Amino acid sequence: MQSFKYEKEYKLLKEYLSTQSFYHLKDPNKSYSEAANIRIKCNKKVVTINSTIDFLIVQTAIENKFILLHNDKYFNLIKKIVSIKIY
Repeated sequence: MQSFKYEKEYKLLKEYLSTQSFYHLKDPNKSYSEAANIRIKCNKKVVTINSTIDFLIVQTAIENKFILLHNDKYFNLIKKIVSIKIY
């Protein structure tokens, strides 16, 4: 959203987002804790990933039983540590 300078761009984004489904963490306290636990498991296996959001994305995918479609090498590394479906 940092690149939006004009109201026209904002309106276009708002219209697009209104057509999308959004999924959230089921229980924020427990879910954040589980995401942190995934990070700890990765660190123990010497898999260093500095992006907190990646762990939250993984936890959201796990909770909602999603296949994670990605183009990010870090999700492949996380998959080696926890059970997640990726494509």
